[in-house]
Amino acid sequence: MKETQIIQRFSPAQCRPFAMDAGTKDSTLRKLGIGVSAKALADYRAIAMDDTAPAGITTPSIATPVQFLQWWNPEIVEVATVPTDVDEIIGKTTAGTFADEEIVQPIVEHIGQAHPYGDLANPRLASWNVNFEARTIVRFEESMEVGTLEEERAARMRLSSAKEKRAACATALEIERNLVAYNGFSDGDNKTYGLLNDPNLPAYVSAASNGATSSPSTEWADKTFLQIQADVLSMIAGLQNSSKGLYNPKTKRATLVVALEAEQYLNKTSEYGVSVAKWLADTYPLITVKSTVFFNGANGDANVAYLVADEINGKKVIEQYVPEVLRFLGVFNKGKSYEEFFANATAGVMVRQPVGVYRLSGI
Repeated sequence: MKETQIIQRFSPAQCRPFAMDAGTKDSTLRKLGIGVSAKALADYRAIAMDDTAPAGITTPSIATPVQFLQWWNPEIVEVATVPTDVDEIIGKTTAGTFADEEIVQPIVEHIGQAHPYGDLANPRLASWNVNFEARTIVRFEESMEVGTLEEERAARMRLSSAKEKRAACATALEIERNLVAYNGFSDGDNKTYGLLNDPNLPAYVSAASNGATSSPSTEWADKTFLQIQADVLSMIAGLQNSSKGLYNPKTKRATLVVALEAEQYLNKTSEYGVSVAKWLADTYPLITVKSTVFFNGANGDANVAYLVADEINGKKVIEQYVPEVLRFLGVFNKGKSYEEFFANATAGVMVRQPVGVYRLSGI
């Protein structure tokens, strides 16, 4: 039987690009002059047909550039610095001004001694004596400069260069103030001291040895629950005795500050499963335990601990005097950038009541 030939004519207006899809039929393809077997058409509808592409004129590359395959975390991670923790340990007092030279603490002592009474005896006269303890104010400065192009390019990263530089200035000034609060600042004849070297501090007391004959040690890492407990008890008893009872651990608040390297050894337990920290919290609930990395190796490479009463005779034992935490000094506009200037001021730390501090070395 003779096969009937199908003739289909298309005008130029009817000629247009044609794309095959799942609905394309064999009869449609035949009208276009495309012969496709029934099996090939079925395979195309199932998995889509790949055609051999003509040679391209561009450089071969991956299908999708990697920048379109990245997820950018909107949370920015900042590089961590050593904690500025002195405010949490002893607090701070805003006193004085940026222009002041010294913070002065008057100290008054009452002088007198009673004698047996006598009608004809001349009583001695009571009096008072005053001293002035001074601490020198030191000032530090930091600045930043931001350019126009710099700020616009940083904005493409969803960052503000000015904001980050201001934060860097504040952080640098805060780090310096914290260092002064621990170590003081020597600049000739000034008197700016810290928590570790104030001249009013009492001498260190050496911690007891663990009693080992082969490797004797005073460090808490090498001690048992009972030995660490004994060290803590010695500090509490020592502070109560040195203050002549002005500090009473049952009625007065205090802070036990230990070297960061030694803090976790307060969790050593007894044979009954009770830790030193638990015993301390239950027996002396008015004592708060804190730690700082600045007490690591603070006394000739030996770790130290302080027991500091909050108050003696109603007066704070240790003060950190800070006239200015952060002061904005001004801005200088240039043609293509601007500068900002910042400063702070601190007088360091003053131990006002030495009898309210007990220091232990070698933990």
